[in-house]
Amino acid sequence: MKDAIPDNTVLSHDLLEGSYVRAGLVTDIEFIDGYPSKLNSYAMRLHRWVRGDWQLLPWLCSKTRDRRGNKIKNPLSLISKWKILDNLRRSLVAPSLILLIALGFSVLPGSPFFWLGVAL
Repeated sequence: MKDAIPDNTVLSHDLLEGSYVRAGLVTDIEFIDGYPSKLNSYAMRLHRWVRGDWQLLPWLCSKTRDRRGNKIKNPLSLISKWKILDNLRRSLVAPSLILLIALGFSVLPGSPFFWLGVAL
């Protein structure tokens, strides 16, 4: 595991490391993560998480690089790749909705409130 991921390339390593070690069901572990008390703290955390998710993009390919930079066959399963892809999809939902609302109020045909309803 120590040579599997290049140094200083992955901010969000929990999903990737979990995909490598493949812990299927662990019932005796409990994680407690506090919720940020301020909007600015929440936005900074979300930005860090999304940035980390996008750094996993190379692991969707059939080949990836190890710690030394050598190209190797990607050992992640299809379900692990799906989890990475789903995180990327979820990071695009809010910007896509804002874009839809902006286009609905400016260039899309019909009532702007129709597009607002579609977005919400």
